[in-house]
Amino acid sequence: MRVAIPSDNQDEGCEIFPFFGQAKYFFIYEMEKGKASLLEVRENPASDTLRGLSHGKKSSGVQQMIDAYLDDCGMFVAVNMNKNVVSNLEGKGKKVIFVEGEKVSELAVRIAAEKIH
Repeated sequence: MRVAIPSDNQDEGCEIFPFFGQAKYFFIYEMEKGKASLLEVRENPASDTLRGLSHGKKSSGVQQMIDAYLDDCGMFVAVNMNKNVVSNLEGKGKKVIFVEGEKVSELAVRIAAEKIH
């Protein structure tokens, strides 16, 4: 399963970015047999636009961004995510897990080891 973890830079040792849709990058990992393999660091071309939207318009913008750029992922890791976006993703059979914060690389290893996916 592919997992998307938001970040504000391309350093795998950075902390997860707390605002999912506004992240500049997403680390895309493949979780398989208890191991996390980094596939790519994907740029979020909608980051600046989403940062500028009013709070009421962000959830639909985040959903559109996910549909356009992260649809191949089956799990999304977030500190915060709008409940409507979460419901929509879960309705599509995708998983959302919430964390309080952690380094991206350590988080990926923990998710793979805990078989959360």
